[in-house]
Amino acid sequence: MSFFDKIVQKIFPKEEEMPRSEPLVKERITRSDETLSDYSAWENTGVYKVMLGEVWEAYQLKKKNEAADWQVHLLKTPYANGFALTYHMGTKPAEFQYFFDLLKDKILQLPYQLKNADRSLFDRKSHVEKKERYYLKPIIKETDANNLFDQQFGNILIEMIWIDDKPSYLKLVANIYSDRLYTEAKDFEDLMSILFEDA
Repeated sequence: MSFFDKIVQKIFPKEEEMPRSEPLVKERITRSDETLSDYSAWENTGVYKVMLGEVWEAYQLKKKNEAADWQVHLLKTPYANGFALTYHMGTKPAEFQYFFDLLKDKILQLPYQLKNADRSLFDRKSHVEKKERYYLKPIIKETDANNLFDQQFGNILIEMIWIDDKPSYLKLVANIYSDRLYTEAKDFEDLMSILFEDA
């Protein structure tokens, strides 16, 4: 194979040679002025409370292994707790995205800071996947006589997945620090109560 052929193959690899784990595009999440205005109206008119209530009810039913209108999946381990929410066809795609942003905004009302907000696009052969992520960390301060750092609920990752430009699911996971320099993490159920207090 000539040098030129090798260069062409690197730039335009055959589909089976393309690395599937590398995103085609990775960028910071930005919202248009129109999207921000629509999100603000959705939140300020209280329309969001309907969705919040439905998801909260589905979360409570899932903990009892009972069926609900919304599909909720739970994660519970010693070091990570969370939930995933499958897109509901009765919801507008924009409202599902607003819900994703709402979770982030509610966490930012706690002693948390946004460390990362990125969007990645992947070619998965059979479909195009878009992933949006918010990564939030507690604002660390020494809190007690033992000089332990207050980890709050741990680091929080919120992800939303789109398949072929249609919402698929979102998830929220709190990962706790197990280091002895940190206080014990607050209960994940307390975080859920805060996130869904308007339900």
